[in-house]
Amino acid sequence: MNKRISYYQATIDKWIKHRDASILVVAGGKTDSELFRELGFNNVTISNVDKRMKGNEFHPFKWSYQDAENLSFGDNSFDFVVHAALHHCSSPH
Repeated sequence: MNKRISYYQATIDKWIKHRDASILVVAGGKTDSELFRELGFNNVTISNVDKRMKGNEFHPFKWSYQDAENLSFGDNSFDFVVHAALHHCSSPH
């Protein structure tokens, strides 16, 4: 496992103690799915704008086609929101 992934995993493990917490991963992918599965989380939604993704890639987690700059979820829909892609947004500030 590379240093970035190790740091990501340690950070999630440190800050999200309850494995049943609802989590939205913004601009997520295979690495996020594998990491949350390895850590024992079960209520994860992975979102991205990649139209090639169908959602079954992230089983047992949910999939949602979402633009990180225009999420359709209501306030307080998740206990935690995780992202590593703000630098790709047109207005990350």
